[in-house]
Amino acid sequence: MTIAFDFDGTICDSLPMFVQIGTRYAASHHLPLISVSAARRLGLSGLLKHYGVHKYQIPAIALWSRKWQTTLYPTTLPFPQISYVIRKLSSAHTLIIITNASKTTVAEFLSRNNLANYFRTVDSSPHLFGKHHRLEKYHPDFYVGDMVRDIAAAHKARCKSIAVTWGFEPENLLLAAHPDFLAKKPKDLLKLLSPPYTPQSPE
Repeated sequence: MTIAFDFDGTICDSLPMFVQIGTRYAASHHLPLISVSAARRLGLSGLLKHYGVHKYQIPAIALWSRKWQTTLYPTTLPFPQISYVIRKLSSAHTLIIITNASKTTVAEFLSRNNLANYFRTVDSSPHLFGKHHRLEKYHPDFYVGDMVRDIAAAHKARCKSIAVTWGFEPENLLLAAHPDFLAKKPKDLLKLLSPPYTPQSPE
């Protein structure tokens, strides 16, 4: 099988970094600050509404944040257990990454954490929306991600979605988007995806 992974919030524990960048942006634009826990409760759509950001403004904000990401990404780490899970899954499946992070950033992270040899390819695009078009290029059996938009992309690309609860968006928002499966800790992915293949749908 081919398993596609999101990067930020699924493999890389980068939420604190993005909140730090968001805090800089809010301060420079005289916007109210928000905590990591509050940001996570709101989710991406909630954050955009909270700050009155329209979709057409996202590319400019993303471009602004890139300079900070370059500095801060080297401080990020993989989520606990995810490196072990990736190594185990790679022995039986083809793994790829579909991400909005830059290809250089992902390559450096994977190399720094001894994970570079476990992924067939990294498909990177700065566009937050439209991931389903990139998924359709690879026809993965599963897409593993931590956000509502990852679930939507999997549905549009007609592959199974596995929502993970250790990333950016909380379980209640993820379940409301109707993922095919739910993983509450990285090792749950082994139960879902390792032979014999016996996945369990979210309750």
